[in-house]
Amino acid sequence: MTDTGLNTINLGDITAWQQAILCILMVMGDLTLVSISMVMVRRYYFGKKIKALLKTSKTGRDLAKEIEEGHQHHGNLRKRRKDMEDRPRTSYGDTSADFLLPQHRGYGGFPAPWEHDFVKIAFSKVFGPSFRRIGSPLKAQDHHYLSFEPSLDSRGRFRNLTEEQEHELGGVEYRALIFLSWMLPIYTISWLTFVTVVLVPYSTRAEVASIIRSAQPGDLRPEWWAFFVTIASYTNGGLNLLNANMIPFAHDYLILIFSGIGIVAGNMFYPVFLRLFIWLISKVVPQHSQLHHSLSFLLHHPRRCYLFLFPKKNTWYLVGIQSGITLLGWMLFEILDINYQAVDPGLPVGQRIMDGLYNSNGLRASGAYTITLSSISPALQVFYMVVMYLSAFPIIMSMRQTNVYEERSLGVDSNEKTEEDREGSGGSSLLAMHVRNQLAYDLWWLILSIFLIAIIERTSLGQPAPGFSLFSVIFEVVSAYGTVGFSLGLPAADYSFCGAWHALSKLILISVMLRGRHRILPPAIDRAVLLPGERLMLRLDAESRSRTSPDADEAVRTRQQHARIREEESGAQAERRDGKQDPEGDDDVGESPGEGGPNGVLSS
Repeated sequence: MTDTGLNTINLGDITAWQQAILCILMVMGDLTLVSISMVMVRRYYFGKKIKALLKTSKTGRDLAKEIEEGHQHHGNLRKRRKDMEDRPRTSYGDTSADFLLPQHRGYGGFPAPWEHDFVKIAFSKVFGPSFRRIGSPLKAQDHHYLSFEPSLDSRGRFRNLTEEQEHELGGVEYRALIFLSWMLPIYTISWLTFVTVVLVPYSTRAEVASIIRSAQPGDLRPEWWAFFVTIASYTNGGLNLLNANMIPFAHDYLILIFSGIGIVAGNMFYPVFLRLFIWLISKVVPQHSQLHHSLSFLLHHPRRCYLFLFPKKNTWYLVGIQSGITLLGWMLFEILDINYQAVDPGLPVGQRIMDGLYNSNGLRASGAYTITLSSISPALQVFYMVVMYLSAFPIIMSMRQTNVYEERSLGVDSNEKTEEDREGSGGSSLLAMHVRNQLAYDLWWLILSIFLIAIIERTSLGQPAPGFSLFSVIFEVVSAYGTVGFSLGLPAADYSFCGAWHALSKLILISVMLRGRHRILPPAIDRAVLLPGERLMLRLDAESRSRTSPDADEAVRTRQQHARIREEESGAQAERRDGKQDPEGDDDVGESPGEGGPNGVLSS
């Protein structure tokens, strides 16, 4: 259910019915299916909210009628107002760290390699122009699907919306959710079908079928194995009906390529391919159709609707980071295993290259491998362990950074700086806060779990038993937390290393899997999981608009000051009237609220 892939028994030894249950559980725990359910729930409540608005509000009905007429007669929505002029913003001085002395940065004069000035300069010269091109902000004119030109902050978030504009924006968001509610299942079914129609027929070929049937006892059916591999690849479940995983097919490039495609489409590049699909559809549908408007809204403001759909800039960052980690793992596999006797030195060059790429690909989430992990070099094992822990970080950080309520979710006081200050010098600090929060969430649980398992397994670790070592325990726990499924295994068994643990250690490892699976969930304050009309969403939307409007706080203070003045004036007038009517001050009858007293003036 957590799609981890650590198996305590050989799956080839269980019945076909039990294998089918595991297949269903992998689908139920899949990232796409779980996120689709949230889209369905929000679509239902959005529809309920809009129906109530159209039923009770004449303004809402008029607005819907105007929008429909705009679609039918003009081919585009009418523009009702001009862009709001840029307002002067308050300067809070230089908030960057450039003026600090070296001993005041980082950890007291011991900066990380990437904190050196020459590294920053080189990085900005090489990658800066590309990042600036892909990071161009949204413009109000781009929102052709709205009847007004919205005012946006530097991150493309709406600000200064009237109630009528909020209702119209909610209608556009509702149509986008309708599109997502059928687009997401189609995406999943399309990839599963694509991989299945290739692997299932291919598995029935004589040479492939003979490998499957002869690899282990039980006469495993090739068609069932191919379908199971398809599900495990796309869901990144990491399980395989062959006890040796993908090792028997280390030389079969077609199986490795298409199962690798399922791994990439279902997890590692899922947000990238999903945005690519939406962009391609937007290029072929009529520009003035409602479908195109929904697609444009999703491309402009994806995180208002879906957790794993990111803006253009963040999506390109995700492509670069995911590709870079995969290529680094591939390169280290080729380099660190040169002349390493445990790895077969007679492997053909082509197979070695393909195996390194496939293992690096499976390292991120799927747990599929073509070579025994205990036979690779120790340095590569350490690298694999680090990457397994960091495997979810690119998507997690992208999701945290693109949260509409990012500052609020971090507990940052949004009134301390203007938007430009945060964008110019605080973007990296907010990312650092996300990373620190995630590390604080992860590390204590990992350390505690390793400590408890080391206590329980002290007899086997102390002897030591074959295959038992503290590094193997750490590797297994990190693999479980990253929901990857890699294991150093045991010398005389095909199942994972945890299969030789005591029952209590396995229960602790299950808790590690559950917590690791849940770390990719959004924070409690995320617009993509809040329901429309919910009081928390209304309050956070108001905070977000005030955060992105530099004059909003001043306006609130002015209104409060005017209210106090009116209250004081009303109180003074009431005292003068009381003095004229009863100079002695012993008349006990006063004015009722709402008839000229202070409460009446304030309530009017």
